[in-house]
Parts: sequence; structure tokens; C-alpha cells
Amino acid sequence: YDDNKQTMKLTVNASVENPTRGIFGDEIIIQYADSLIEEINVTTNAFAYNDLTVRIKENGPYRKFRDEMSSREMLVHFNDDEITQLELIRMATTFYHVINDSLLAGNNEASGDTILIDFMDDDIRRIQVVGGALGEFKPEGNNTKIDTTILYGADYLDYHIDDEKTYLSKSAYVEYQNTKLSAGKIVVDWQTNILDAVKVNTEYPMVTTKGEEPMRGKSMVFDLIAKHGQIDQGRTFFNDSFYHGREVFQDDPSVFHVEKSKYTSC
Repeated sequence: YDDNKQTMKLTVNASVENPTRGIFGDEIIIQYADSLIEEINVTTNAFAYNDLTVRIKENGPYRKFRDEMSSREMLVHFNDDEITQLELIRMATTFYHVINDSLLAGNNEASGDTILIDFMDDDIRRIQVVGGALGEFKPEGNNTKIDTTILYGADYLDYHIDDEKTYLSKSAYVEYQNTKLSAGKIVVDWQTNILDAVKVNTEYPMVTTKGEEPMRGKSMVFDLIAKHGQIDQGRTFFNDSFYHGREVFQDDPSVFHVEKSKYTSC
């Protein structure tokens, strides 16, 4: 401990823990300010956990779960002795539980080059994944309308917890059951389960369903639950024919609605 610099260095199986949280690494450097922790730097092989207690069913018993985070290096920022931000640097991964109205909605696993986690009042408020973002959401029972695993990816991901919205940018995609939606930018509203996709540079919105030709356009709105979509300036190939239109949407696996349309077999 250096009293002049107000720093403490922990080595060999280093750890900092309280009743619900823990931080581990090969080496930890703690920066103090007026006797309060200002920053924790885990220089190598960082790992952290956060314990929480939630219900799986309404009126059911509370159960304990653990969020986990790991990376090569980790920076933890504090204000007035409360955590404000967690930086996972290089080979970053997170496994956290999604809570909706005090019920466990599912768990989410995300990875990327760098992950930034913002806290407010001791709760996670925002998660950003920078560089090669990949994720997988698994729903919990009937606590959400999503009934199967969702895969997603992008170069940049920004998840706002309170608003229940995820923003995916550059090489973005969301894959649900047999349907994959890709675009330059995708916004997912988890309250309505609606995806908005727009063209960025040369990355056009495209929806592909297994066994069918892809449909693409300038912009797209897609309902994950109903599996219905509407495309602006869309085009697709179906039954050996091409369809173009100002707006295209699919009402049934074999029924298309095309406004201001053009049809051709070549």
C-alpha cells in the first residue's frame, strides 16, 4: 500500500469481495480517493460476479442467480463508493439474467472485443459491446413472448435496459427460429418484439426464412412473434418470378402483398 498515491496492489490470487459481488484476477490495483475506492484495475485474467435474487414464477419463492463477467483486463469505476461503470477489455464475455417486472425473463450471453456496463443505483442500466459483438438470449418459460433462443450479432451493440431496446450497427443480424434478419442497422424493441432495420451504406435490410428466397429492401419492420414483415422499396423471388414494389409484406407463407408493384419472370 502506497499512502502517498493512495494505491493498493494485490498479487497472486487477488480478489475484492462484498456479500453480493466479487472481482478476481492475477493482479489487482486499487486506487483510493479520501479513503473511498475510486477505481479497481484487474490487469490480467479478470473475472467478476454479481449475485441477485429473483422469482421465476409470480408468487413463487425467490431464488439466487449469478451474473458473470470475464476479460483479459478489467476496469471498475466508482463514485461515492458505488459502482458506476465496468470495462471489460479484450476477449470480453458476459452472462447475465434479464429481469422483467421482478420475474426472470431469461438469460443473455454476450461477447466482444470490449464490453462497457453502466450502473445506476447499483443496477445495470446499459451494456455496450464494441467489436465483433455476438449474443444469445434464452427465454425462461412463459415469462416472455419469445419462445425459443435468439441469436444476434453486429460490430457494435448497445442495450438500454430500462427502455428494453437493443441497437445493433454494422453487419447486424438477428436470428429467431428459421428466420434471419440482417441489415446495416437494427433496432429491437423487446416490449413489442418489433425489429426496425434500415440500409446503411451498402448493407440492405434482408429477411431470410429457411427454404425460401430472401426478401430485401431499403427499410424493414418485422414482428418476431407474428413473423410478419413489411419492406419499403422491396423485392423478392418467389415461384420462379420476381416481385418489386414500394411496399412488400408477407401475410402468409405463400401470400405476398405488393403496393405499386412490378412483376416479371426474368
